[in-house]
Amino acid sequence: MSGRAPSWEDRAVGTPLRPWQANAVEALVVRLAQPGGRVCLVAPPGAGKTVCSLAIAARLGLPVEVRAPTTALVAQWQDRVQHVLVATGLDAAPPPIRVCTYAAGESFAAAALVILDECHHLTAAWGVATIGALTPNHRVLGLTATPPIGAAGWDRFVEIMGAEPVEIAAPPLVRDGQLCPFADLAWPVVVELDDLGPLRALDAALTELEQRFAARFGVWEAWRLRDDLWALTEARFGGESGLLVALCRLRNARGAALPDDIVPEPELLAPPTLHDRALALWAFSPKETEVLHGLRAAGFRVGAAGPVLEDDVAWRALAGTGARVTGAIEVLALEHAARGDGIRALVVCDRDVDGDRLAAREVLRAMVAHPQTDVLDPVLVTGSVFWVDDDLWERVEREIPELPWVKHLGHHEVDVAGWSTAERVQLATRFLDRGLTRCLVGTRHLLGEGWDCPAVNVVIDLTGITTSVTVNQVRGRALRPHAPDPSKVASLWDVVAIAPGVPDGDRMLNELVARHRHTFGVDGEGRIAAGVARIDPVFESGLSGVLAGIAPLRERMRERAGGWALTARRWAVGCDYRDARVWRASGVGAALGAVRPKGIPPPSPQPAGPASIPALILEAGWRARLAGGLGVVGGMLGGGLVAFGLLAAGVGGLLAGFAGILALASAAGVGVCVGLLRRAALLGSLSRQRAIVSSLHDALRVVEPAIGELRSGEDGWWVEGGAGPAQRFARALAELVGPVRMPRYLLVEGDGTSWPVPEELGARRDLAERFVEAWSVHVGPAAAIYARNPEGRARLQALWRRGAGSVATVRIVETWE
Repeated sequence: MSGRAPSWEDRAVGTPLRPWQANAVEALVVRLAQPGGRVCLVAPPGAGKTVCSLAIAARLGLPVEVRAPTTALVAQWQDRVQHVLVATGLDAAPPPIRVCTYAAGESFAAAALVILDECHHLTAAWGVATIGALTPNHRVLGLTATPPIGAAGWDRFVEIMGAEPVEIAAPPLVRDGQLCPFADLAWPVVVELDDLGPLRALDAALTELEQRFAARFGVWEAWRLRDDLWALTEARFGGESGLLVALCRLRNARGAALPDDIVPEPELLAPPTLHDRALALWAFSPKETEVLHGLRAAGFRVGAAGPVLEDDVAWRALAGTGARVTGAIEVLALEHAARGDGIRALVVCDRDVDGDRLAAREVLRAMVAHPQTDVLDPVLVTGSVFWVDDDLWERVEREIPELPWVKHLGHHEVDVAGWSTAERVQLATRFLDRGLTRCLVGTRHLLGEGWDCPAVNVVIDLTGITTSVTVNQVRGRALRPHAPDPSKVASLWDVVAIAPGVPDGDRMLNELVARHRHTFGVDGEGRIAAGVARIDPVFESGLSGVLAGIAPLRERMRERAGGWALTARRWAVGCDYRDARVWRASGVGAALGAVRPKGIPPPSPQPAGPASIPALILEAGWRARLAGGLGVVGGMLGGGLVAFGLLAAGVGGLLAGFAGILALASAAGVGVCVGLLRRAALLGSLSRQRAIVSSLHDALRVVEPAIGELRSGEDGWWVEGGAGPAQRFARALAELVGPVRMPRYLLVEGDGTSWPVPEELGARRDLAERFVEAWSVHVGPAAAIYARNPEGRARLQALWRRGAGSVATVRIVETWE
């Protein structure tokens, strides 16, 4: 139906929009203002996706078509729409919104606003039908808490919903009390090699293939690293091939030294992965039948771009190991010690029965056999069975006598295969709410999407799934506030299996890092930040770092699990907030303080700085600031003449400054002078750092006027403004002062010190020259050199040879305020 009552927009949601809802609605209305607009709203459970959708529908005033994956969700939508119509007095009129399931196959009204609920399901094959039913005149709004990043069908999802969603993050919901405070935690467990049969078999197959060609391969490897080094390096930094990394890792693993022209970066010295080994073999002889047959027999699919492992063997082997069950028991024991009888835990598994992944029945049997978890009276609920141990059954039978219990060896169970999903989860919820059990073991299919039990305060993920959809569903099970427990703080646990001494033994650790890259939580400093470092910084140090510090890491996890009151205070529920994301470039000082290799000096005189000041003065501009810093220090000691000399400007200021230093050494002693010099050097370093960052800031403002004011603090550099410009600035700064990779342009100072021009400014010559102009104003004379012609390539190669690829990397830390 077209048209709406005048008050529809104001009353559609029943209550005023919260700030984070209003911000999302404004952004979505802009994206959907024109026919053909497509955008996805990503928001956690409890954010009010339906409320936002109705507000948008009211703003646009169009016919609305809603599609949902289940009849239960259709009923929820219909109830909400009816509530709106009653509130606006339109209950007797035909509804302006039509709601049905995707499976119904109904066509969309012309020029309608199409709302696709739980739109991550569009990665399924029937998403093709949805695409086919849309026309250029339809506006499309997707709703999901779990965008299917990296899942099969991701390209189809992007085709329907676009690549840039509008997101409501969890932090404002926690601050406003819509979600409870939570802590992300991880418990590492070391796996015995005997438990990794499939992975060891793959390792053995590759080893046999490598040994078969060892002599020829060694000659070929030495030739490639000697005569083809720069092509390999360009392919590495250009993101075209990982062959150089693979060859260096293989060489290092054999105990052979890297060629002199290769700087031994940590990435090149890491243990070779399964893919490294297969890639090296394929590159060695891409058409040799014996090599291709061996790779395919080992489980690789070989195409024009190289080998790809068809099955994630390392992940599957690590995820299914019994060490994770032991880890889950350890976590439950420490959570029980911290929470006492108030613990309500959910252990999520992949499947019901035994197989190549951890089964819920296997986990339950281990728990009832262990005294520290048997006291929690664990219960199993899956799509086929409801299972309680014998020592719990009598109490359960008294509480819920109507269930058709059947006795088995050591336990009682109810066959629920014929029940609806709603009936199964309702029974599980009753058990937790009544305290009949303090630990529910279930499968992700049953206890994933659509199930909420506010009593749950501990979630342990034992699934073997890597997709963001499943991970976010598991996380969301514990975040609903629980009225009987207003101080509820949820613990969200990953049990991470690691295996030293076997290829890809860090597979789960790497996935943990990737999984938390853009999820928010509180860190050890009380910030609300994204990234795995907020769980513990040691997780960024790789397998060797985690192994070396596993005992203290576990102790820190134990302390955090017991410190839920501190976690709640750090979330600051009820306090004001800006609802802004900030991207800080951290570690800039360390990157700038490192000895930066010098390339070839510029071929021509550099442009003079402002007011034609001699190049010598500009080049040493930061040294003049150093002299000023020394003058301040001298003045603090009362050395008036010294301070005057040190504050002088230009070359004369430098000469006077050095004279003042000698006078200060004579008057106050060498020790005091050295200390003051160190402090002054720090001031000079900070001044140069600000000059370099300011030059980037000024240049980027030409490309992105929305970039706000430059800010700095102990935790890094950032800019005010919108999320997009702020993120681009942080990335550009990290590119500028970090390792030299494959830039289009180099900024070269008078002494040959070279800097990679960030991608934002390297796309065109005029932008690179604008950066040089800003650099000349703030830092000193420089030139832009194109790095794709012979001269530029020679400069890049000189930098790589001198170690420019191993300069300290700047960390970009995303926080919420």
